Amino acid sequence: MFLQKINTMHWQPFGADSVSVSGNLIDNQVIEIKFKKVGAKKLRSLRQLAYYWVCIDIVFENTVMFMNEEELSEYIKLKIGYIESVIYIDGHQHMKTGSISIDKMEHFAMCGYMDKALDVMSEIIGVDIETFKRETKQRS
Repeated sequence: MFLQKINTMHWQPFGADSVSVSGNLIDNQVIEIKFKKVGAKKLRSLRQLAYYWVCIDIVFENTVMFMNEEELSEYIKLKIGYIESVIYIDGHQHMKTGSISIDKMEHFAMCGYMDKALDVMSEIIGVDIETFKRETKQRS
């Protein structure tokens, strides 16, 4: 479980999995936590990127809205607002999405991106997020 420091006295769960785990605790329950500073520069892994594409494949197999997996990935980036730049040409707005490649996005940024992307993916195919996560874990 990851925690994010809010101020000197308050912490909150960081990421969907951490929120899910924290939901199992009862009010005023005392728990033991060992702190390990992970920092903002944790390196990405190929496993993390592969999991994203497993999720994309599952959505693509269950919808006819997109021509290919790359188009679906671009749609998700646009839907969650992962935009690198916006330019106007002849009065028309053009958006360039950000890159999720290993050398362009750090681990924790990808964790936040995945939380939002998984919500969009499950919405596209019409299943709840927990069902979608179970299916993706079985395939990865």
